[in-house]
Amino acid sequence: MKNKYEALRSLLRERYMKVEEMAAGIGRSVSYVSQRMSGARQWELSDIYAIMELLEIPAYQMPAYFTKNGERANPTLVRPPLTARQAEVIAAYDSAEKLQSAVDILLGIGDKPIHRRNSEPSICRI
Repeated sequence: MKNKYEALRSLLRERYMKVEEMAAGIGRSVSYVSQRMSGARQWELSDIYAIMELLEIPAYQMPAYFTKNGERANPTLVRPPLTARQAEVIAAYDSAEKLQSAVDILLGIGDKPIHRRNSEPSICRI
């Protein structure tokens, strides 16, 4: 499989960092890092933590960058965990059928069209 550790490679590009710079940053040789980036050898846990610190990768995103055999990660793994408030909102949405329909229609994913009483746009004030 080519393009091993694609997410990690992409992050390096975003940070304008070369593999050589990452190797120096974690105290390893370029050859050592290249073998891991190609999938020829497995990363040591200490190297993973060093790279996460160097690239400022949050702990919850580790599975997105260091997958089994360098395979492409599930994109949902790079999202932060839900806050208590977000979980509460999702639970309320899931339990309110009428609210679901209204939100779906407003988002344009519902099956009923929106009908307006007049042609003027409405203003929502917060």
